[in-house]
Amino acid sequence: MRYAARKPLPPLFYTADRVAEMLSLSIRTIRRRLADGTLPHTRLGTRVLIPREAIAELLRDAAPAEVAHRRSLEGAK
Repeated sequence: MRYAARKPLPPLFYTADRVAEMLSLSIRTIRRRLADGTLPHTRLGTRVLIPREAIAELLRDAAPAEVAHRRSLEGAK
């Protein structure tokens, strides 16, 4: 019996560098969010790990603001 190849699961945690790359933000912006508590994270020794769910929540919260911003720009034309 042959088994179908499974797609690898996405990681549960990402590094700050990877999050900055994925979101096209500077590492400085990510570190500010970590420091002010708006981006939840876990420390494992010296590593800072950001849960996948925290990134998804950040994107959900940012989406309405981005739409409102784009609409305000369109109205200014």
